[in-house]
This record gives sequence, structure tokens and C-alpha cells, in this order.
Amino acid sequence: MQLPVQLPDEPPLIVPSAHPKRLRVVILVDYDNAVSHAKKEGFFIAFERLTEYARIYGDVIFTEAFLSPYSTQTDTIEELWSVHYTPIPCRRPLWGKDDVDQRIRDRTMSLLSSIDIDRVLLLSADRDFSHLPLQAHTLGKQVVLLDPRKLRKEIEGEKRTPLVLKDPATVRFGWAIDQLSGEEELGGDPTEERVQFIADVIRAIAKREHRDSRRIGFKDLTALVWNEIRKGHPQFAIRDVEQALTTLGDHEILNKSVVLRMNYYTLNKTHPAVKKVLQQKKRPNGIAH
Repeated sequence: MQLPVQLPDEPPLIVPSAHPKRLRVVILVDYDNAVSHAKKEGFFIAFERLTEYARIYGDVIFTEAFLSPYSTQTDTIEELWSVHYTPIPCRRPLWGKDDVDQRIRDRTMSLLSSIDIDRVLLLSADRDFSHLPLQAHTLGKQVVLLDPRKLRKEIEGEKRTPLVLKDPATVRFGWAIDQLSGEEELGGDPTEERVQFIADVIRAIAKREHRDSRRIGFKDLTALVWNEIRKGHPQFAIRDVEQALTTLGDHEILNKSVVLRMNYYTLNKTHPAVKKVLQQKKRPNGIAH
């Protein structure tokens, strides 16, 4: 004989879980920007430590690093893969647009529209992304901007990840800027030629801004500078101007502003290298400021 089932007088008490569902997090890295700013602060980023730190924001679902063409060397890519970061190579800047920044913005908005992602963590010191948290909020999601300079204690590691800007010409222009800034001793040819070339590029930008205060994009600035200095530097080409301007931007000698999703550039006249160049007399076949 089957006994009747006796129902409880009250429904069972539901106790909230001590471990509520954690948010799902994605890490995006503005690689060149983050690594170069960390270098200027005197440390190197351990990306596995970044992942560990990010777990305070939720469960890390996946991680991506966006690389400029100057950072797509095999050792950089292998290093990122080894710590479970997917490298995303980006194109060279064209028509004043920064492809890395645009790819990051597009990827962020794509992730925010996904039901599987709650937060996007973006490692970058670039102010161009300051609008993303508000956009995320309107979608009921979150974008957290992480400045590598403020996270040194949490993400510093040994010198394992190769530095950005390993394109040989760009690195050489970086050395030239260091020499103009008084950080390196001036060498002989061909280093001296590059120093003079960078100096004349700076003078040409200053001369252009003195004549015309209107905003100018990367492509137009490249053409104007090249037309100004080409006669005095027959051993260089317009591509060298592009690389020089890119290096000036990475050394914060060119300030970038964004208007209607277009990048514009102005000379940072407070930089030691700029002050030194603009105080110098015009060299033979060079550019006066």
C-alpha cells in the first residue's frame, strides 16, 4: 500500500548563495601605448599578472592585444600567445586615422552588444577611449579603463615582452630623439644624419603651425613636412617622414587630438627635444623655424 506524500506546512527557505554569479570579463590591450608608457615609467608589463589582477573584476573569458605594424615581430606574438593573449595586428595609420584605436573601439562596442560579456577592461593610457564607459553604461554594461602607469605594482614583471617600435628605421629615429633630448651622446654618421633629419622635421612642423593654426591630419602633415625638407635630405624619402612623425607621437612630441573620429596633430613645444631644436640656428640646407 502506497503511503500518501505529506507536504510541508511552509515552503523550504531559499538561502542566497555565498558565491553569487561573477561577471564575465574581457581584457583588451592597446599594446604599443601600454608598453611604451610603462617603459617611460621604468618598468615592463607582465601580461599574466594583468590577467591575475583583472580577476577582481570578474571571470576573465578571453584576452586580446592590439598591435601596430611596428610590434608584429614573431617574438612579440609568441610572447603574447604564451600568456594566452590573442595578438591582433593592425594596419599602418592612413588618412589621419589610427587603425589600432579604431579597431579597439569597434571591438569594444561589439563585445558590449554581446549577451555573454558584462565588462570590458581596456589597458591603455590613451584618452581617446574616455567616452567608452559612458557608452557602455547606456547599454547596461561596463568599460573599465586601466592606465598602466597607475598599475605598476600590480602588473610589473621582468623584461620579457619585447619593446614596441622594433621597426629598425623607427627605432633609429627614437635614438635620434633621445640624443636631441640629451638622453644619449651624439654619434657620427649615419646617426647624425637622422638627428638632423628629425630636427628639421620638428622645425618644419613648427614653421607650419606658425603660418597656419588650422588642424591637420597625419597624411597632410607628412606631405607638408616632406615638401619643406626634401631638398636638404636627398638620402631620405617620404616614408621616412611617416616613420619620423610616428616616432614623434610615441615620444609625446606630437600631441594627438580627435575630432569627429579623425586624428589631428600639434607640436608639443614644452618637450626638451623641441625646445633644443627651436633654439638652434638653422644649419646649412636646413629649415629655419
